[in-house]
Amino acid sequence: MCILFQHNGYRVSSATNVAEAVQIGVHDSPDVVLLDVSLRDEDGLEVIARWKECGVALPRIFALTGHADEATWARCAGAGCEAVLLKPVPGADLVARVKGAR
Repeated sequence: MCILFQHNGYRVSSATNVAEAVQIGVHDSPDVVLLDVSLRDEDGLEVIARWKECGVALPRIFALTGHADEATWARCAGAGCEAVLLKPVPGADLVARVKGAR
Protein backbone atom coordinates (compact mmCIF):
# COMPACT_ATOMS: atom_id res chain seq x y z
CA MET A 1 0.00 0.00 0.00
CA CYS A 2 2.88 2.38 0.76
CA ILE A 3 4.34 1.83 -2.70
CA LEU A 4 0.94 2.39 -4.31
CA PHE A 5 0.49 5.78 -2.67
CA GLN A 6 4.10 6.88 -3.10
CA HIS A 7 3.81 6.03 -6.79
CA ASN A 8 0.77 8.33 -6.90
CA GLY A 9 2.71 11.24 -5.40
CA TYR A 10 1.79 10.96 -1.74
CA ARG A 11 4.13 11.24 1.24
CA VAL A 12 3.45 8.11 3.27
CA SER A 13 3.99 7.19 6.90
CA SER A 14 3.19 3.72 8.17
CA ALA A 15 2.80 2.05 11.53
CA THR A 16 2.55 -1.57 12.58
CA ASN A 17 0.96 -0.99 15.98
CA VAL A 18 -1.10 1.48 17.97
CA ALA A 19 1.86 3.17 19.68
CA GLU A 20 3.61 3.88 16.36
CA ALA A 21 0.40 5.22 14.83
CA VAL A 22 -0.20 7.50 17.80
CA GLN A 23 3.29 8.96 17.44
CA ILE A 24 2.75 9.59 13.73
CA GLY A 25 -0.46 11.48 14.49
CA VAL A 26 1.18 13.52 17.23
CA HIS A 27 4.33 14.43 15.28
CA ASP A 28 3.34 14.26 11.62
CA SER A 29 -0.26 15.56 11.45
CA PRO A 30 -1.46 13.39 8.54
CA ASP A 31 -4.24 14.66 6.29
CA VAL A 32 -5.71 11.23 5.55
CA VAL A 33 -5.37 7.94 7.42
CA LEU A 34 -6.09 4.42 6.22
CA LEU A 35 -6.58 2.65 9.53
CA ASP A 36 -6.71 -1.11 9.81
CA VAL A 37 -9.22 -1.96 12.51
CA SER A 38 -7.23 -5.06 13.50
CA LEU A 39 -3.56 -4.35 14.23
CA ARG A 40 -2.10 -7.71 15.23
CA ASP A 41 -3.66 -8.23 18.66
CA GLU A 42 -4.62 -4.57 19.09
CA ASP A 43 -7.77 -2.63 18.26
CA GLY A 44 -6.83 -0.14 15.55
CA LEU A 45 -9.62 2.19 16.68
CA GLU A 46 -7.61 2.75 19.86
CA VAL A 47 -5.39 5.03 17.73
CA ILE A 48 -8.25 7.49 17.37
CA ALA A 49 -9.03 7.46 21.09
CA ARG A 50 -5.39 8.14 21.95
CA TRP A 51 -5.14 10.95 19.39
CA LYS A 52 -8.16 12.56 21.01
CA GLU A 53 -6.52 12.21 24.46
CA CYS A 54 -3.40 13.94 23.07
CA GLY A 55 -5.42 16.76 21.53
CA VAL A 56 -4.57 15.75 17.96
CA ALA A 57 -6.91 17.24 15.35
CA LEU A 58 -8.34 14.18 13.66
CA PRO A 59 -7.53 13.73 9.99
CA ARG A 60 -9.94 12.14 7.55
CA ILE A 61 -9.94 8.49 8.56
CA PHE A 62 -10.93 5.53 6.42
CA ALA A 63 -11.25 2.31 8.40
CA LEU A 64 -10.13 -0.88 6.67
CA THR A 65 -11.63 -4.10 7.95
CA GLY A 66 -12.44 -7.63 6.94
CA HIS A 67 -15.48 -7.60 9.22
CA ALA A 68 -18.73 -6.89 7.36
CA ASP A 69 -20.91 -6.85 10.48
CA GLU A 70 -22.93 -3.81 11.52
CA ALA A 71 -21.39 -3.69 15.01
CA THR A 72 -17.87 -3.20 13.61
CA TRP A 73 -19.08 -0.56 11.18
CA ALA A 74 -20.93 1.25 13.99
CA ARG A 75 -17.79 1.20 16.17
CA CYS A 76 -15.79 2.73 13.31
CA ALA A 77 -18.34 5.48 12.71
CA GLY A 78 -18.60 6.16 16.44
CA ALA A 79 -14.83 6.46 16.73
CA GLY A 80 -14.72 9.11 14.01
CA CYS A 81 -14.06 7.24 10.78
CA GLU A 82 -15.40 8.89 7.65
CA ALA A 83 -15.97 5.59 5.90
CA VAL A 84 -15.48 1.87 6.40
CA LEU A 85 -13.89 -0.02 3.53
CA LEU A 86 -14.23 -3.79 3.39
CA LYS A 87 -10.96 -5.59 2.68
CA PRO A 88 -9.62 -6.41 0.26
CA VAL A 89 -10.07 -2.95 -1.24
CA PRO A 90 -8.75 -2.62 -4.81
CA GLY A 91 -5.79 -0.24 -5.00
CA ALA A 92 -7.48 2.04 -7.53
CA ASP A 93 -10.46 2.42 -5.19
CA LEU A 94 -8.19 3.36 -2.27
CA VAL A 95 -6.37 5.98 -4.32
CA ALA A 96 -9.67 7.40 -5.60
CA ARG A 97 -11.01 7.69 -2.02
CA VAL A 98 -7.89 9.47 -0.84
CA LYS A 99 -7.86 11.82 -3.84
CA GLY A 100 -11.43 12.74 -3.02
CA ALA A 101 -10.35 13.48 0.55
CA ARG A 102 -7.75 16.10 -0.36
